[in-house]
Amino acid sequence: MADPDNLQEHQAESVQPDMPVSEQEYFSHWKAVNTAVFFLSGIGVLGALMYAPGITMPLLTAVIILNLFLAYWYGRWVRTGKGRNSLRILRGIASVCSLAVFLPYVIFSNFNQNRFFYSVKKFYYTHGVYTNSEYLEKILPGTLPGQCEDYLFIVQPGLAAQDYHASSYLAFHTDEQTLRNYAQKMEQMGIAPEQSRQSDAPEFDHMLTEKEKALYLRPENLPAHVWQRLLPEHYDALEHAVLYIIHDYYDKGCLLNYDSGLAIFWT
Repeated sequence: MADPDNLQEHQAESVQPDMPVSEQEYFSHWKAVNTAVFFLSGIGVLGALMYAPGITMPLLTAVIILNLFLAYWYGRWVRTGKGRNSLRILRGIASVCSLAVFLPYVIFSNFNQNRFFYSVKKFYYTHGVYTNSEYLEKILPGTLPGQCEDYLFIVQPGLAAQDYHASSYLAFHTDEQTLRNYAQKMEQMGIAPEQSRQSDAPEFDHMLTEKEKALYLRPENLPAHVWQRLLPEHYDALEHAVLYIIHDYYDKGCLLNYDSGLAIFWT
């Protein structure tokens, strides 16, 4: 009767792996990469819905299609050993598209004071957050002027939530001629200029803190969401400012002060 231990050893020796161990590990590593790419694509759904759906949704659709091809091509490569170069190309394209889905979040969350990113940030806002951006394109400057100091550009992207409104706030100091060009552009759009109307200070203002007093400095015709983003050093510029406001459910427009050179745009 055969020894059971010898029989098990003989069976183990007779079983040959389908491929060398090193090649099995190679396949296993790339399978992990494919899984990571697909996982990034799934997380991208959140970014597509919350930030710039006009741009991220097409990218996400492309990633899903590429992942389907990637799964097919990976299986084909494992079975036949053919198509390695095509698999690498598909994997590279899918990875780039997956990472690109997160770009709006990175751009919107950073670079508020970096003028170099103005065009990119504006493009993501006007074409990604909004699909009908012609009106916004007219309000926000196409490019920044040569003289542009104290630059600040804040974008609140889209969010899938009730009573939430995407918005932008652009502020900088520039020369008088540039301000007049902006004023002319607004008037050509049919927006009439308004003088800043200061609110009356309360009789008990001596009982308020400086921060509380600042609340009463907001001009009556300046939208509250603009005032919330206004820097304290800009308060004095409100007194003689000219406003161009599109009165809507969410006001859009600009504020120009020829004395200080301050220009503020909001949408």
